[in-house]
Amino acid sequence: MMIAKQKCYSRDEYLALEEKAEFRSEYLNGEIVGMAGASFSHVQLIFNLSLHLGNQLKGRGCKSFVNDLRVYIPECSRYYYPDFGVVCGTPHLEKIRGMQ
Repeated sequence: MMIAKQKCYSRDEYLALEEKAEFRSEYLNGEIVGMAGASFSHVQLIFNLSLHLGNQLKGRGCKSFVNDLRVYIPECSRYYYPDFGVVCGTPHLEKIRGMQ
């Protein structure tokens, strides 16, 4: 049996495709992986965790965020859309074409 070789995308190719895509995808070392939808319970759990965590961070110089923020991990050349996360200090944001 032959296995089709998957195309290896550069970061720039991924970002250009993601900019025009109707659905979000994540990126791992050249591979683009589509994201699945979430169940009601999953969304409720993430909301509750983020709300609780956000309240705990007040006055500590950190802020929480939820799933619409793409995060790049340079050590493993990966882009994620985490369910939620925390940024302490000033976030380092990439410029996105077409957005100010």
